Amino acid sequence: MKSLIVISILSSLLINSHNTNREIRIEVLPENVITYKEKSSWVLNFDFWFGNYDSKDYTLNYINVKVFSKAGDLLTRRHLSNNGLPGAISILNRELNLGKDLYLFNPFSKFPEEVYPYKLVYTFVSMM
Repeated sequence: MKSLIVISILSSLLINSHNTNREIRIEVLPENVITYKEKSSWVLNFDFWFGNYDSKDYTLNYINVKVFSKAGDLLTRRHLSNNGLPGAISILNRELNLGKDLYLFNPFSKFPEEVYPYKLVYTFVSMM
């Protein structure tokens, strides 16, 4: 099935930071998202690469995804955080160390059959 998946990334990794030279890079790998149907769900096969070119380390504390239809309707939203379960603590490596890369498996890779994910908007937050 040929489909278009649009992924937007909102990074709030820099909350309360006064460093104006900060730079965190986030990429989706592979660039062309692999989508397929499995039983009664949609599976999206992609992950995230983070590069920390800032002046300090970060820890991912919150990850959110909003899923939209082709018409722009919000279909569902999911999140992982340090506040209760499921928690970001379930992600083994959340440390975004200075000058290092972090590869993060997509924690939201399956959606019910009735929720076809046309556009996904991810938010990554690190509280300092």
